[in-house]
Amino acid sequence: FTAVPETFSKVSDLANLLQAKVKVIVFEYEGESDISFAEDKTAVSRFCHQLQSQYPNLQLEAEVVEGTDLAESLQDLSRRHGAVILAMITRRRGFFTQIFKPSLTRKIAQITEVPLLAIPTGETI
Repeated sequence: FTAVPETFSKVSDLANLLQAKVKVIVFEYEGESDISFAEDKTAVSRFCHQLQSQYPNLQLEAEVVEGTDLAESLQDLSRRHGAVILAMITRRRGFFTQIFKPSLTRKIAQITEVPLLAIPTGETI
């Protein structure tokens, strides 16, 4: 897990402005991971401790979610936690990636019941 500092600082600034919690979600497709769920939780916890040390005023929580559809899982989570905004850190997509792997951010934007803020990193996948 890595975060682009200038990108995550935008999330932190927005959360502080709105006095909101940031929930870091790591999605794992059911039955498709080479890593155990416990290892994912440990890695996410380590990542959140790193973020918390960089952004001490940030109210930060993390959750590893298992499911078959990311968009539906995020929709369920936003309902369950009463989210008022969903922020996703996105990457620029290469030509072949756009063709063979559709954008999850775009899919989620079409179905979400709460506003979606897409924050680009400038990285290309």
